[in-house]
Amino acid sequence: MKNLTIREIEQHSIAHELDLAPSDKLVSINGQEPNDIIEYRLLQTEEFIELYVQKADGREEIYEIEKEYDEDLGIIFEDPTLDSIKRCHNNCLFCFIDQLPQGMRSTLGVKDDDYRMSFMFGNYVTLTNLTDEDINRIITLNMSPLYISIHATDPETRVKLMGQKKAARIMEILTKLKENDIDFHGQLVLVPGINDGEILKKSLEDAKILLPNLLSLSVVPVGLTEHRTNCYPLEKFNKETSREIINTTNLYQDIFKQICGYNTVYAADEFFVNADLPIPAVEYYEEYPQLENGVGIISTFLEDIKELKVNLPKELNKTRKFTLVTAKSPQRYVKVLEDALNEVENLTADLIVVDNHFFGASITVAGLLTGKDILESLQNQKKSVMELGEIIIPKAATKDDQLIFLDGLTVEELERHLKAKVHVVSSPLEIKDILGGI
Repeated sequence: MKNLTIREIEQHSIAHELDLAPSDKLVSINGQEPNDIIEYRLLQTEEFIELYVQKADGREEIYEIEKEYDEDLGIIFEDPTLDSIKRCHNNCLFCFIDQLPQGMRSTLGVKDDDYRMSFMFGNYVTLTNLTDEDINRIITLNMSPLYISIHATDPETRVKLMGQKKAARIMEILTKLKENDIDFHGQLVLVPGINDGEILKKSLEDAKILLPNLLSLSVVPVGLTEHRTNCYPLEKFNKETSREIINTTNLYQDIFKQICGYNTVYAADEFFVNADLPIPAVEYYEEYPQLENGVGIISTFLEDIKELKVNLPKELNKTRKFTLVTAKSPQRYVKVLEDALNEVENLTADLIVVDNHFFGASITVAGLLTGKDILESLQNQKKSVMELGEIIIPKAATKDDQLIFLDGLTVEELERHLKAKVHVVSSPLEIKDILGGI
């Protein structure tokens, strides 16, 4: 069932100029009711548009619009696909959603597997729920690039991993996409003893025939929380097995580069941390195509610190104190930032490493820190607001478009509890603005 109700209007957009508002409902564009968000996007590319809208009070309005073909109307709908998101039908051994504790934001429990969300927003999809009609539509509309959870190209292994017989078709589908010039990014979430070792090598061998349409491929370790009730028993990668993954990845980087001119495959930062190996040079990551998968985040962080240090003043006009919040895994790299800030006279920086009680001690990345764990850690380790000073928290721990943590606590609530200013930053370079635009 279609839901064409408007949730939000972008500022300074065409829809904003027309005084469209939340709760208004789109009826048609040029006399056609869009069946889904893809059709809507196609219809709104016309340079002359007749927009038929039912206002929230029941009135019906028709707007005649002349615009550039690539100019967006600025409408955000309640349903991001207009006809409900296609749900995941898999039963993956490592599904992170199955490991979530109680008390998460409700939207985090939604298992989507929608190729349209992949095309529009970069969501990773497994392709196991695609019909032949869906595949033909992707090809006809040139929906490229897509973001695809491959995990393994060996049919038997992929079926085991995903609990879905249709998972065996992955190479058939990827090959068809390549033959029709559809580009895609891929990910391999590795589970020790299942799709690493020789199975990983097979996946990388098979990936060669997908070049150059396979734009990038991340190799990522499975994430395991302490809430795996009734889940398949899995283990984490250790120092030795992490080094094996890195060695295999590096080998195929060289092979892929000879074929298509770029590295293509990248090991996640977590493997280098687990292996106790240095983070690779910038050149390893090329244009950082897999940042959202935790590939190259530490590299960009360290590069930003170098740039920040060049611009830091020797001293501040008044005394200031920063408390830097991070998780266990990245602490050695945030320590580099702490040391850089402490070189500035009248500026003191302290690093606080927050343990993850919400997901469990095995989760050590900053992106999965929760508001309550941060709050309790700061309350336990500091005795006064003067000691806390200003708190700096990584943006990765909050929702993309909102200042809210995974457990629903907001940054504003955190500030109120701590009686301290909280800065949420996506890069160390933003500290320049916090210090007054140095």
